[in-house]
Amino acid sequence: MVTAIIILVFVPVGIFLFFEATGDHIPDEDIFIGVMIGVSILAILLIPGVFALRWLREQSIRNTGTPARAKILNIEDTGVLINDCPVYELHLEVHPPWDQVFETTTEYCVRSPGLPSPKPGAEIPVFWVPGTTVIVIADE
Repeated sequence: MVTAIIILVFVPVGIFLFFEATGDHIPDEDIFIGVMIGVSILAILLIPGVFALRWLREQSIRNTGTPARAKILNIEDTGVLINDCPVYELHLEVHPPWDQVFETTTEYCVRSPGLPSPKPGAEIPVFWVPGTTVIVIADE
């Protein structure tokens, strides 16, 4: 989603710079600039909206999901920092209370830089959507 928004912003800017560099006339320049501004405003509004929707979805799963335990099988640093906190990709083995064990992958952000990173073999609480492999890590 973010990639699409970035493309929507940079493609018109690239086209505009191409026409400026070549000295060609941009057909209907006022409309083109208006579209560029509109797309930029749309991108500025959509980016926070995407994160808000993800947060709402996770909160819904925390409120209605079934508590389960998950064992960390593997952990990889994604190289992404959010507010100086590392984001990890966790490969988990989830043990639902009444269903088959399954494996899934999720991202986890260590909220405080002083907290220890999760370790393979550790068990963590999760919320699970029955009948799916959708999980959300429970906040401890």
